[in-house]
Amino acid sequence: MEVNKDLIPQKNFIFLKFLKRKVGLILILIFVISVITAFLFFEKITISLNNVYSKISSNQKSFRVLSQENEKKISGKKKILFIGSTGCDLMINFSKMPKTGETVLGNKITQKIGGKGISQAIAAARLGAEVGFLGAKGDDACGENTKKYLEENNIKHYLKVVPKMNTQITYFMVDDDGQYINAIFPGANKYVDEQQIDENEKIIDEYDIIVLQLEIPLDTVGYIIDIAYKKNKIIILNLSPVQYISKNILKKCNYVILDKKELSSITGMATDDEKQIELASQKILELEIQNLIVILGEDGTFLYNKDNKRFFNVFQVYVKGKTRGVKRENDCYVGAFANYLSMDYSLIGVIINTNFAYRFYAIGEDSFPTQERMDDFVQRMSFYT
Repeated sequence: MEVNKDLIPQKNFIFLKFLKRKVGLILILIFVISVITAFLFFEKITISLNNVYSKISSNQKSFRVLSQENEKKISGKKKILFIGSTGCDLMINFSKMPKTGETVLGNKITQKIGGKGISQAIAAARLGAEVGFLGAKGDDACGENTKKYLEENNIKHYLKVVPKMNTQITYFMVDDDGQYINAIFPGANKYVDEQQIDENEKIIDEYDIIVLQLEIPLDTVGYIIDIAYKKNKIIILNLSPVQYISKNILKKCNYVILDKKELSSITGMATDDEKQIELASQKILELEIQNLIVILGEDGTFLYNKDNKRFFNVFQVYVKGKTRGVKRENDCYVGAFANYLSMDYSLIGVIINTNFAYRFYAIGEDSFPTQERMDDFVQRMSFYT
């Protein structure tokens, strides 16, 4: 219906005309804002999808590499001899950590076989390595349980029994957030000496890879490295717990493994980011270390040698279930590294597989992973790549 302009007062007509023009501008403005909002939302979604795709592609690429490495044929696995500490871990769980002088009631107490040496040996054996262990134990129940534990995991053992002495005991106090403090009584581990090594030198001849840590006397560690070096053995030294070792000893080791906190303690340098880790590694490499392996936890591994300065990202592995308490992730790493080194892998392949075993254990496993569980997981993940 057409409106007769003559019937509308002039003032009202001007107002309606003005209002019509304003409504039009408002509608145009709403349309422009809608278009811009839609564009920004689409861009945000695109970025998010690209990030997800990037992460998936990265994981797919990693699993392809891992699968390809696992498909390689093993041309005679090398035998691994771990020489180091035995012990028992006593762990008390608390809701919150007690303060100095405070008494609190614990929620749970757990006892496990521990010691860096034996833990690393178990980790390697569960992944399928042929493992031997040389060390000392006390004449107590912990020592007997240690012996049984080695036998249950098919590890040949060469244990010296120290009369009237306890096996090493480590006391852990752990709160619900996983924070802990611990104290160690070394016990029989102090008696792994040069005489015991001399008596077992023929045993060293039977193995290809020698793995050491620093929970037995430093003089003994240096003595073993000298012998193994002369016999042309592959030597892995886990520089933990941190102690001073001479350049003359370190340069005889094929692989030196430590975590970034230990790297910081040794060099006195910060290791909070990749640049700092690289600078600290460069300083320690002045000791003529052949291959430095830095464990970065959930950030993976850093390899530094004369040919490589390379960070290896860890797999984004999510395993159902979560465990609380103290876990020996670094011991799992060293054991896994020795295992994969004993097989026909490149150093890159060794680190990729070791990262996977380390993360797989750290996220959800209650015990060191077996190779069967590792293979099953890789096959299932490879299905999606």
